[in-house]
Amino acid sequence: MAKSKDTVALVCSIAELSAIFEESHSLDEFLCAVVRTVATHMRADVCSVYLFDDRHEELVLRATQGLNPASVGTVTLKVGEGLCGMAIKELRPIREAVASKSPFFKQVPGSFEEQYEAFLVVPILRGLKPVGVLVVQDHQTDYFTRDDARALQAIASQLASTVANAKLLLSLHEIQKGEAPCANCVQGLFRGHAVSSGVAHGPASVWDPGHRGGQRLEIPADAGGGVVAFRDALRRSELQLVALQRQTEASLGHEVAMIFDAQQLLLRDEKIEGEMRRRIEAGEDAGAVIVAVFNDYIQTFAASSMEMLREKVHDLKDLGHRMLQNLSPADEDARADYSGHIVISAGLLPSDVVKLVAQRAGGLVMVGGGVNSHASILARALGIPLVIIEDEDVLRIEEETVVLLDGIEGRLLVNPDQAFVDSYRSLLDHAGEDPAAPAAPGLTATRDGTRITLQANINLMGEVALAWQQGAEGIGLYRSEFPFLIRNDFPSEEEQLRIYRSIIDLAEGREVVLRTLDIGADKILSYMPAWNEANPALGLRSIRFSLKNRPIFAQQLRAMLRAGEGQSLKIMFPLISSLEELHAARGCVESAIQALCDEGLACNRNPQLGIMIESPAAVELAAALARECDFFSIGTNDLVQYLLAVDRTNEHVVDLYIDHHPVVLRSIKKVIDAAGAAGIPLSVCGEMAANERLLPVLLGMGLRCLSIEPRSVAAVQTAIMQIDLAQAETQAAAILQSDEIGRTAELLEQ
Repeated sequence: MAKSKDTVALVCSIAELSAIFEESHSLDEFLCAVVRTVATHMRADVCSVYLFDDRHEELVLRATQGLNPASVGTVTLKVGEGLCGMAIKELRPIREAVASKSPFFKQVPGSFEEQYEAFLVVPILRGLKPVGVLVVQDHQTDYFTRDDARALQAIASQLASTVANAKLLLSLHEIQKGEAPCANCVQGLFRGHAVSSGVAHGPASVWDPGHRGGQRLEIPADAGGGVVAFRDALRRSELQLVALQRQTEASLGHEVAMIFDAQQLLLRDEKIEGEMRRRIEAGEDAGAVIVAVFNDYIQTFAASSMEMLREKVHDLKDLGHRMLQNLSPADEDARADYSGHIVISAGLLPSDVVKLVAQRAGGLVMVGGGVNSHASILARALGIPLVIIEDEDVLRIEEETVVLLDGIEGRLLVNPDQAFVDSYRSLLDHAGEDPAAPAAPGLTATRDGTRITLQANINLMGEVALAWQQGAEGIGLYRSEFPFLIRNDFPSEEEQLRIYRSIIDLAEGREVVLRTLDIGADKILSYMPAWNEANPALGLRSIRFSLKNRPIFAQQLRAMLRAGEGQSLKIMFPLISSLEELHAARGCVESAIQALCDEGLACNRNPQLGIMIESPAAVELAAALARECDFFSIGTNDLVQYLLAVDRTNEHVVDLYIDHHPVVLRSIKKVIDAAGAAGIPLSVCGEMAANERLLPVLLGMGLRCLSIEPRSVAAVQTAIMQIDLAQAETQAAAILQSDEIGRTAELLEQ
């Protein structure tokens, strides 16, 4: 039976809410009266009020009748985000019969709003300045009428002045009472960008923004012990590090486990260990000596002009904590410093991410940085939640403060109340479990039977097994730079050989594409002499670096050629922009083959050589390059940034990084056509390859091979199986005729 609504009575009642406000002790109490009154008269299951935060330019849920009360004060929406955000952006009411079918709909986990489909939102405006939004929802679809929208607009109009004045007056009262917030305390909600999905709840560990982890150790309350206790702590620490390295090698691969070499070397350093031992033998307290010695080295390393030494600060701090933990005989199993912690840092290196995963950190927060940086890519690959937050106030959170990290919505909640934590309970209970469901058995094909190949992008050896589990058919991109990035020095030819051979062996006959070193821009080797560049993304990176550093390039090519002996070997060069660069790289391969043969070392003498198309120059030369290559791969992350002149790691211009820009899609089509004309295989890797909205267009343009992150394989396969290729080709043809970004977006939604 339909519910009756008395919208006339509702408007009259709201006009009296200013009197209710006079009796309220707070703005929140007043808003609670508003939502109760509106929900009752509208016969709506839900009524909510969001207020606009001018400082952060976002809507904050301040009162609700019907949604989870724990969401109040924690749910936020940026301008243009969700139906509420669109109402503020466009300054107009939005009415949806079935909200979940709207392209602007955004579900907020933990709010319990998924059961309410009918949706009506109107902006609360004072002139043209947004004050907030008023929302009603109901489980009955198509519940709200045009009359309801007009009534709600009238209510919002009456609320605007009262709410705006109330905010001002209440702020004044708080100042008069001297209730200004504590300048040294950080509370509430930080909004950011979700980079790696997942949820974590635990104590915060904040790395000093001034010099990457330069915090000093503190003397614990129970510090004590003499020579015997010190020697025992030293022995136990060494055994734990060895065990940790072995566990890491078993789960993530030996190229990752090498990062713990530094701590073991520091532990065995005669100067560090000897100084502590001599002072303790002279009668000083063991705990105090450990703190003093490690703090001296932390300060020295942090102040060094050598980046390589500055990066050792975390190793020193970790090792010092481990030694202090092991001083207590009762603590027979000293845990890693970051077990269950949410680490907040002004900057994370790829090696930091790997080490924190190995040490069982619960989640990561980076202040600044890009969602496509290599630390971000590693976090996704290793399955640890990561959120990027621009607000540097997050670095002022006190150590051990309990926080909740939402890597789904991109939020960090400081000291969340129990009700809100409980709303995340199901996600927290499954934290750490691999959420990726395996792909359906059999090969991937569109709905009409067109065969599509799905391959995996691999960063670390430990991901290979996951790729096969998820249904990947090969390795379309092995990023060879990660063993370089997570170390403190260059891996030798023999160490590289071991890594590449292991990758090929694990493939068990499946295709493997090894990409040569892609460093520079946001991927800097700390052990290389620094070079200053005004525009690193346009500087000495990728194939340019390799051709400028021939001995390093030759060593890597030799390792790849030796690893591919007796196998079908594919080597790919990144960021090729001219035929001359391709010829130079090919010449280096030929020289390496000749040198290996002269030395009597077995190698692959006929590797297939391909390039990654990532620059506008390569797009324009695609036909000529295709005639001299064995295969192509389109690296969409860099291609988009270079085509649009938008730094993909700069959050200030993230809204301009548009993968459906007409020039991006036309460039991809040009490369597809060039590869087809030359008869060479082509794949696409990068974020676009896993973008389900763009999949019909990519397939409609002729693409038949995608290389994606292992955890995305099942979702992409499901999306492909629903695509009708004839319809996709029609859609792609229409989109390629569009000159406007907005029109392209509209066609993508059809």
